[in-house]
Amino acid sequence: PVGGQVSHIPTTPRLAALRQVLCYDGYLTPQNPQNQQHCIGASYHRGKTDTTFSEEDQQHNRQRLIDCFPGAEWPQDVYISANDARCGVRCATRDHLPMVGNVPDYAATLTQYASLHEQPDIADSAPVCRNLFMLGALGSRGLCTAPLSAELLAAQMSTEPLPLDSDTLAALNPNRLW
Repeated sequence: PVGGQVSHIPTTPRLAALRQVLCYDGYLTPQNPQNQQHCIGASYHRGKTDTTFSEEDQQHNRQRLIDCFPGAEWPQDVYISANDARCGVRCATRDHLPMVGNVPDYAATLTQYASLHEQPDIADSAPVCRNLFMLGALGSRGLCTAPLSAELLAAQMSTEPLPLDSDTLAALNPNRLW
């Protein structure tokens, strides 16, 4: 689990012009037209499940924005004093990459690979649960990885050409962490 906090900030004349998400050491969203707020974030506390508001996380989210745009004046306009935020817990992997593809069959994997140390050159593909797919562990950079991950999952499920090279596919395979 990864605990964290997203800060909700009121728009300003300069921020109102933003039309795309800015991704840096954090992120800044365009304003929500329903409440004229942006989101900046998010704090990242591996192994924590606390969902209590943190003034320190609020300051940290703002400071990362300022640090990533050192020559710009507009990050100084970010107002966090209203303490408007959302705290939650998300799922992330040790390598910070999402898991996309067939769900692994761990019991079959343990059986199949039990004697692998005796014949390491004879390794079949790891067993999976047929027609059971997952897209998860988006807790690290999910805002950036979700669209391509969804495209990959759709291609896998419909047996279309895959949009990524084999090294990237291996890095996203849910069976990589067993």
